[in-house]
Amino acid sequence: MRKCRTLRVNNLQFDELWGFIGKKERHVTEPDISELGDVWTFVALDADTKLVPSFRVGKRTAINTHAFVADIASRITNRPEVTTDGFEKYLTAIEDTFGIDVDYAQLVKNYSHDHDKHPERRGF
Repeated sequence: MRKCRTLRVNNLQFDELWGFIGKKERHVTEPDISELGDVWTFVALDADTKLVPSFRVGKRTAINTHAFVADIASRITNRPEVTTDGFEKYLTAIEDTFGIDVDYAQLVKNYSHDHDKHPERRGF
């Protein structure tokens, strides 16, 4: 990612992809090493060009969220529009990193279904 510097991106979308190392988080026990369990790939996507100027792999913590947002902010030269999901740690990370030099929005999706028509589907 050395070459993705001094970028002008207008419409950034941040998201996370879930995975696990060794075992899922609910199966991690005290003697296990801290690297086992849930792991997240934080991804920044330029919605216009489909460029991925930054990503970070790690636990879904405030420290990793801040590091991810700081990395993407260091790569761009203009005031971007940033959209995230409802992950609350983005609020502080974006405010701390960009200050007022960002247009920020959260897109929170509410899923539902007609239980009478599809009783086999689980509800949200």
